[in-house]
Amino acid sequence: MKKPNVGINFKNIGIGDALNQYSLSVPPNQRSYAWEAQHVEKLLEDFAKALSEDDPTYFLGTIVLTHGETERLEVADGQQRLATVSILIASIRDYLFNFGDNEKRAANKYTDKHLLEYNEIDGIYTPKLRLNTRDSDYFNKWVLFPPDDKNRNKCDTSYSSHERIAGAKKVIDEYVQKIVAPYGDKEKPRELYKWISFLSKFATVIVIEVPDHINAYTMFETLNDRGLRASQTDILKNFLFATAKDRLDEVQEKWHSMVGIIESEGNDDLILTHIRHAWITKNGPTVERELAEKVKKRIGSMQHAVDIVSYFETSANYYVALLSPLDHSTWSGLGKSTRYHIHVITNILRIMQIRPLMLAIAFKFDGDEKRKAFKLLLSLSVRFLIFGVSGSGGLEKNYGSIARNIMDEKITKSKQIVPAMTVNVPSNKAFEDAFKNAKVNKTYLARYYLRAIEIFKRGEQNPEFGGIDDTMTYNLEHVLPLKLSDRWNIEPEVASAFQKRLGNMVLLNPTQNTQLGNGSFDDKRKILEKSTLITTQDAGRHVHWTPDVINERQKELSKVVAKIWTIKT
Repeated sequence: MKKPNVGINFKNIGIGDALNQYSLSVPPNQRSYAWEAQHVEKLLEDFAKALSEDDPTYFLGTIVLTHGETERLEVADGQQRLATVSILIASIRDYLFNFGDNEKRAANKYTDKHLLEYNEIDGIYTPKLRLNTRDSDYFNKWVLFPPDDKNRNKCDTSYSSHERIAGAKKVIDEYVQKIVAPYGDKEKPRELYKWISFLSKFATVIVIEVPDHINAYTMFETLNDRGLRASQTDILKNFLFATAKDRLDEVQEKWHSMVGIIESEGNDDLILTHIRHAWITKNGPTVERELAEKVKKRIGSMQHAVDIVSYFETSANYYVALLSPLDHSTWSGLGKSTRYHIHVITNILRIMQIRPLMLAIAFKFDGDEKRKAFKLLLSLSVRFLIFGVSGSGGLEKNYGSIARNIMDEKITKSKQIVPAMTVNVPSNKAFEDAFKNAKVNKTYLARYYLRAIEIFKRGEQNPEFGGIDDTMTYNLEHVLPLKLSDRWNIEPEVASAFQKRLGNMVLLNPTQNTQLGNGSFDDKRKILEKSTLITTQDAGRHVHWTPDVINERQKELSKVVAKIWTIKT
């Protein structure tokens, strides 16, 4: 059966021309301006890179507009990009305004085309892009109004979104100065004219106009039918919004709150990662490609939509706390050790598939069980990394299943986690045996392992922290260098088997490291012996550096690892 024409219109257009052709408003229930300085800087860098190419076309994605109760189209998706480009055009306009008569005429032209339009009925200028109730007045007076307007800058900074708007404007004002800095006075305006032309013609978006009788989920299905891939986040958001029905405002507010929390820590990709991990925590293992379909099957009513988005909002706070544990208030009652254990897992070892399990522990365990559980998860993470199952899909499924059991209160104690694992947890002997022969390709992991072993050998507390409190960052040195010189009498095939063995690596302070390079072992051992680190001194005591020495040294290092990364709770 032929699908009916649902009245969705598509237009491929420059984002500057979109601001010229449409009168837009952000609905009151949409979140406020959310981009931080790094988001703005990334967009400017992308624009500059595109401008330097023979074909300067740059695709900014889709802008979704809906027909509301007024003549203005409402921005369902795309506020951050539209607002940021408006700030960029306004900054160029402001720079040109006082430059000269011709430049002032150009500045006024840009105001009329892209920023403000004259309403002859009311006798006032109104914004081409009107932000929500909280941001509108501030955005108009600090961004859109020209420099000679009597109301320019006459508005207090009252909300965090105002600070972000001011921050974006500061970044962009400075960038405009950077654009023109290399040029003389005659060339400066021409460079800025190029940027306006680029924004109008080459920084393209697909504008999608959606009738108000079309629900958002149908819209995104239509996008996919027409070959325009909607992101998983868009599909999920709009399905949940459609399912919310009479409680749409409530769900939108909670969704935008969740997005704002996650965006404080990362980009759009992190939003989807958080949603999937939060979903796994509550519902069990789910791969990304199946996420939208599983949500669609499970969420069948208005109350379900409200409940799941409320859960995503709450989990976002825990998720950000897991990524920034050293200074996040969520862990204030647990002490330094727990913060450090979480930090090592998420920021040093960079383990992602364990996050649903960490979320479940954050949700359900009490303080003492949290402390024991996060220390246990750190030990498990290291054991699985050394054992070579860190990227295993089976491990992710295992973590997801245990997370769900914790949420269902079938697992309530940290000591129940290891018995619940279906993936073999390396015993102490298996862990030591694997460590004896382990190759470590990632510098940050090798540095962490060696630092932890060094701290243990010194008899200091909490070696599993890996020296977080150290004021010095030690460099990693491969004794048998990765790039062989003629000073090393060893076959390349043999060298490749031992270069990335942990027994071939030592820690040095940065000044010592620069002296070594790929010199001979006779040169290196003089420096190794002088190190203040026990494990580095030990390497320097050898007369020759051979595969047998590397094997023996790594065997010696392995003797302590089960004590550092213990799985006793």
